[in-house]
Amino acid sequence: MGVLVAVLAFACPAAASAVLPTGVTGVDAPGLQSGPFITAAGVAWESEGGIMLTNRGGRSKVLAPPGAHNWEGSVDLAWFGSDWWALARASGVVGGRIGGGLRKLPLLRKCTPASPKIEPGLFRVHYAISGEHLYAALPKPCLPGRHRPQGELVEIDLRSGRWRVLARTPRTPDYMVASARYIALAYSTSKAPGASAGPLSVRVLDAATGALAYQVAPPPSSPELPEPNRVSGIQVDDRGDVLVAAESSAEAPGELAHSAQPAPERSVYWWAQLGAKRGHEVQLGKAAVLSDGRVAFFSAGGEAIGVKDLHTGTTRTIVRLAGSVSADGPRGEAEGLSLSGNELAWVQQSSVLQVTRTQFGETCTSVPLSPVEILSVDLRRLPSSPVVVSGAPIPPQYANEPVCIEV
Repeated sequence: MGVLVAVLAFACPAAASAVLPTGVTGVDAPGLQSGPFITAAGVAWESEGGIMLTNRGGRSKVLAPPGAHNWEGSVDLAWFGSDWWALARASGVVGGRIGGGLRKLPLLRKCTPASPKIEPGLFRVHYAISGEHLYAALPKPCLPGRHRPQGELVEIDLRSGRWRVLARTPRTPDYMVASARYIALAYSTSKAPGASAGPLSVRVLDAATGALAYQVAPPPSSPELPEPNRVSGIQVDDRGDVLVAAESSAEAPGELAHSAQPAPERSVYWWAQLGAKRGHEVQLGKAAVLSDGRVAFFSAGGEAIGVKDLHTGTTRTIVRLAGSVSADGPRGEAEGLSLSGNELAWVQQSSVLQVTRTQFGETCTSVPLSPVEILSVDLRRLPSSPVVVSGAPIPPQYANEPVCIEV
């Protein structure tokens, strides 16, 4: 596979449309479908025109053009670490340094989630990036050579393409994620076909050796989650902390591209620190993301972003969204949020509701005032009070719109 490069009309997008406070930077992200994903090279995001990378100077380029079948967003097709990434195509999986060339990974040729022959639910294939390594939790149909009684967790060096078996897995995990130091595998406690999924049991492995660091169970108070309530994802950070989320939507969305992140609607979160045997419930808002023992999240209404230190229990409001701007992820929900160390990035859009009266009542239409935008900030440079982002000015014709009471 050659180097994936394309030229789009928005390859060098203009500055974000919002009037930004000091310390906050932004870029327009037209056609955004997932992201942002914070990397050492900049912010990566997926759009209708391909997978993009926006550097610290606000210039964007295409890492990979569109074209892979993604089952309407129900599976991951790209995985990002700090410096390395991998991409699934129908012909196989490729990986390399972010912004550089991509190498074919022959071991994964049969087990790409982008293959039209692999339908969701037939068998799950999990990938995650840690450092310069791609980890693959492969079920028996994917394993080369003779059939093995168990699945395997395989480590692939993205620099050379060489691979080794890191650990045996008793069965295919429900979720797998990785940080620079740890890999977390989550298994449902229910094994019976057709049975409602119970709380997840999470195994945390050392990413270098595959040795079990610890295994953690849900809090004693965590109930089983029958449909439509279900676990929506897990996260692990460099400390070995684990965050597990459940969502109450009747439709379970797929994992995001950089990790098995939580879905927009939340009802339960629990977390555990390295060595714990039981998790602890924690109160958070929407789209919570974990990094270095802290969690960033949107408030319930999506009008603010807070950061909670899981080890001290302290919470700080970082950003308030005011005026015409609101959190707006690729599915129209407050979900586009990323945290890596002290760098925070989020998705927003300025819009106004237009109310139209008809003989049947009122119709409320969202009118965008700006493209979708990705904003970012260094938490160390913020004042003690929240930063206020107001969005694009509201045009005079929308200044006196009545309250939307559409049913």
